[in-house]
Amino acid sequence: MNPLKLNVYDLPTVDNVCNQILREVSLPFSDVSMAHVSMGIGNTSLMHKHESMEEIYYILKGEGVLCVGEGSYKVGKGSYLEIPKNTPHMLSNLGQGILEHLVFACPPFNPDDVHMVDFEANPAIEVLDNRREAVEAQDGAIVYELDDMETRSRRRFGLASGVLPKGKRAIPHYHRRADEVYYVIDGGGNINLNGSRSMVIPGMVVFVPRGVVHGLESSNEALEVLCLSCPDYDDGDMFVPERVLDSIKPIS
Repeated sequence: MNPLKLNVYDLPTVDNVCNQILREVSLPFSDVSMAHVSMGIGNTSLMHKHESMEEIYYILKGEGVLCVGEGSYKVGKGSYLEIPKNTPHMLSNLGQGILEHLVFACPPFNPDDVHMVDFEANPAIEVLDNRREAVEAQDGAIVYELDDMETRSRRRFGLASGVLPKGKRAIPHYHRRADEVYYVIDGGGNINLNGSRSMVIPGMVVFVPRGVVHGLESSNEALEVLCLSCPDYDDGDMFVPERVLDSIKPIS
């Protein structure tokens, strides 16, 4: 497979029961699908559930309230929540601007598995704060894992948000086992794909197949991305080409 880069806002919108601006991102994965959703001010999705799919919501911008089962959570940029099968849920845009979020469905989204439910949301609201501790990734980025090892293994894919500080280059590397998808959340910079360098901006999706040497570069601002790894990420699956190793080895 070849690398692919696209802007999510250039994709066609898809009809949906909640009448939202929804764009599906076509991915070559059998275990997970990805969609981008924009909600106008005051917009609220219908209360619904899925019998065979679990979902993960990741908020990209804006503010709102996400009701999941008995819980009701105030969400904003960087909030994420796993929604188990058969769990009623709805999202409301209560901010002063557009609310954008990504939806990952496992198994891939099936429009026939959207079931409206008569369920009264809990009015109690708590701030959703479940971000894990930051770690420095092997390529130099600051990473926040969004799921634990057991969950990643069960789903056969992993999700993490990452920040590359301004003016920094990640170490170019490749994977033998996993394919990756980057979604650019904020900031700007470039991505190198097998030596070909091109610009990335918010809203861009980059598919990086296994075996492709890649590395992000931030510009004069930090570059923030969400990374989907399929199958799930493993530290032992990162390989740095010899030519890159030689360039970063200290001179003796």
